Amino acid sequence: MMTVASSWYGGDMMEFGSGDLNTFRDFLTAYNICGMTRMYDDVKFFAFDIFGKLEEDVGDLTAYFEPYTKRGDTLEWHYSLLTQHGLYLDKCRLVQGLFKNTLTQELKDAWRNDKTIINDYSEIALHLAPEHRNSAQRQLGFASIDCNIGSAYKTVFEWIFDMLAPNSYIYMDEGLQSTDVIAQWEQFRAALREKRDMDAIYVRNAAGFGSLWRLYPIQNSSPLEL
Repeated sequence: MMTVASSWYGGDMMEFGSGDLNTFRDFLTAYNICGMTRMYDDVKFFAFDIFGKLEEDVGDLTAYFEPYTKRGDTLEWHYSLLTQHGLYLDKCRLVQGLFKNTLTQELKDAWRNDKTIINDYSEIALHLAPEHRNSAQRQLGFASIDCNIGSAYKTVFEWIFDMLAPNSYIYMDEGLQSTDVIAQWEQFRAALREKRDMDAIYVRNAAGFGSLWRLYPIQNSSPLEL
């Protein structure tokens, strides 16, 4: 988390598959240690999960969800964890439900147009093109995906594709072990190159099975005279 927080270029943080909120709270701590809210004081943090509540038939995934629903609806308990943690409570939002129901165009539109402060990144992001330094709409600076299921990854990838900021980060907890996720990520990168003039570079692994990547805008540089 310190790797991401210490190299921040703005945008919100969203975690997909938040479970006990451990990694979510770890990121809040890292962000606080790095003092980034002094520079990006309009940042917001979102955690997406069922938080114990599942009221529809999920078919073959029933057994998978069973350990996560034993206690019933735990949304308020999860908010209490954030209260005990004590960081950025006014900037955090927990979104409860299956991704197929919560990751909607309506939510994206409302989020995107909720930017209240226009940051000028001119002095700290000189390597970015001017149009990437001062976004009038919200952008996603870090997407942390830990949802285990290939179909859930597909939903997340499709939803965040046009939300990610240049020089944003993506972490995939199954990024080095799930062949389904690996294949989807290759499609995602190809679409970034084709449709957004961006690509992603591998940063490091996490626990041997997760992978952290950083996006960057593709640019043509002068040829080296070697």
